[in-house]
Amino acid sequence: MKNRHSRLLAIVEIFVLGGILFAAIAPLFSMEEGEHHPSQTVSIDKAST
Repeated sequence: MKNRHSRLLAIVEIFVLGGILFAAIAPLFSMEEGEHHPSQTVSIDKAST
């Protein structure tokens, strides 16, 4: 039982670390395309209000 628990913990750990890495890397890729991302969010906010 303990073996299974540690394996599940390792899988969760990989997902968490992967998510953090993705969150850190993703903005760099969106920046390279051009800085249209902030203006997009602003226009969406204006449309919703």
